[in-house]
Amino acid sequence: SAVHVELNDAPLLTDDHTSVGLQSWGSSILLAERMCLDPATFGLVHPADRPLRVLELGAGTGLLSIAAAKLLASSANIPEIVATDYHPLVLDNLRANVESNFSPSGPSVAVRPLDWQYPVYEGLFATSFDVILAADVVYHPEHARWIKACVERLLMRNQGVFWLIIPIRPTGRHEGMSSTVEATFPRASALEAKQGRELAILTVEELSKHNGIGRADE
Repeated sequence: SAVHVELNDAPLLTDDHTSVGLQSWGSSILLAERMCLDPATFGLVHPADRPLRVLELGAGTGLLSIAAAKLLASSANIPEIVATDYHPLVLDNLRANVESNFSPSGPSVAVRPLDWQYPVYEGLFATSFDVILAADVVYHPEHARWIKACVERLLMRNQGVFWLIIPIRPTGRHEGMSSTVEATFPRASALEAKQGRELAILTVEELSKHNGIGRADE
């Protein structure tokens, strides 16, 4: 069946690049579509003994979190879905989008601030998550490193999975940011002989640009 999501995109602040989350970007749309086509592949299936816990980093307008909540709405166990961002205006718009998509008696998404550079692992962040989602979240050379540290702390050991989708921007202000992800996250195949645990890339898939989705520089 169809999954309907209603979002408000607000104007970006011309003097503040951290306000990018006020609008929906192509990466989140593509990932949301993939999640809806095959929820089980993305881990959006409840464990038998407890609610599924899902976290979105840099949620922006909240598309991934809202779609996940709607995909899990018929589950016997009510999922725990947390959408996070950093910018105050982005968080305000995110809360409004969550409220417009859910009735008070139905499933919902908790909205919380999370600063990747200085994270506070309390409250909803004191317990690990089964699935962590992030779309188009690397806008600074340090973002990949901060995100990796957060996910290593928040992702459930052994069975948790982190899904990250990023655009390749060959020109403009954020040119080359995608290369910082490859430089920060090792490939799992390169870690087989190492001791200890580290968050690593299991698989990589390259998607071509879809007509009508995303901006010219993605």
